[in-house]
Amino acid sequence: MFDLENVVDNQTAAEELEEVVMGLIINSGQARSLAYGALRKAKEGDFEAGESDDGPVAHSAQ
Repeated sequence: MFDLENVVDNQTAAEELEEVVMGLIINSGQARSLAYGALRKAKEGDFEAGESDDGPVAHSAQ
């Protein structure tokens, strides 16, 4: 039989899952960009840029 309450619960769960997945995609993209930026700085010899505790990598890892 058709259970309207179950359909609403399933839609809510699917929407929550979609929100979590989008958050993961966004954060992974940002982490990738920060990692490539750190690699670029390391290749340039600027090792201090990646060691700073107040940089974006330090904040995104918390």
